[in-house]
Amino acid sequence: MPGVVFFSRTHVTIGLSKYPWRLHECHRLTSAKPCLNPRFKHPETSTLVRRFNHGTQPSVQSTLDGKNVPHWYRMINRLMWIWRGIDPREILDVQARIVMSEAERTDKELYDTVIGYRGGNWIFEWSKQAMEWQQKACQETDSQRSGRHWLHASSLYNIAAYPHLKGDELAEQAQALANRAYEEAAQRLPGSLREMAFSIPGGAPVTAFLHMPKGDGPFPTVLMCGGLDSMQTDYYTLFERYFAPRGMAMLTLDMPSVGFSSKWKLTQDSSLLHQHVLKALPGGAVG
Repeated sequence: MPGVVFFSRTHVTIGLSKYPWRLHECHRLTSAKPCLNPRFKHPETSTLVRRFNHGTQPSVQSTLDGKNVPHWYRMINRLMWIWRGIDPREILDVQARIVMSEAERTDKELYDTVIGYRGGNWIFEWSKQAMEWQQKACQETDSQRSGRHWLHASSLYNIAAYPHLKGDELAEQAQALANRAYEEAAQRLPGSLREMAFSIPGGAPVTAFLHMPKGDGPFPTVLMCGGLDSMQTDYYTLFERYFAPRGMAMLTLDMPSVGFSSKWKLTQDSSLLHQHVLKALPGGAVG
């Protein structure tokens, strides 16, 4: 019998909010270059949440989470980024631009703490890379290839927004672009995607994305929840490679306080949103 399997990462995440931008017209997207102009009034990410003092941070390495590399404020998760479709050479190229920057840093020992939205800043460089793929998507005449480019741009914007700290305004803008690029990709890639709003008692509704394989439903459905290093828009590869070929649907949802669930505080009852979403699904299956 069709049903729902719930899978969640076990990270604790810190919230961000989304911007109500729409990215339907390519010429409006590709003309968005003013967002790449240098700006200096926004707080640099590392000033929002301080890391351990030098020499005291324990070594961390995880297949899913990445590892803390010396001289980087953020955890570096190349393996997961590659799995999502980012070329290793592209990752190293962006990192090299950050490392080689001579701009002022919050901490001169940490490469990814360049102050201001300019060359060398983590959010700037990854957003710049995403913009290149966004432009390719707009210029591509084949629908599926265009969708691939949009998906690639979304993944890069998500990396730009990492680690999704509350109050990081530039990261919030990058996350909004990631969400919109994902919507553009979903319109062009195989299968179908629906943006769904779920009413939650006592607070604002939350937005989830329902991915459905080809064919007639109902489909058994897997509920995926992102974590600190991943948003709900990061799971298309999982759906395409593993769920869709087996006739399974995937419903994605952000953790409380993050992304499309940013209006909800993260508490001990972190599964509250998921419970309400599960109850709202008709018969535990999607058709």
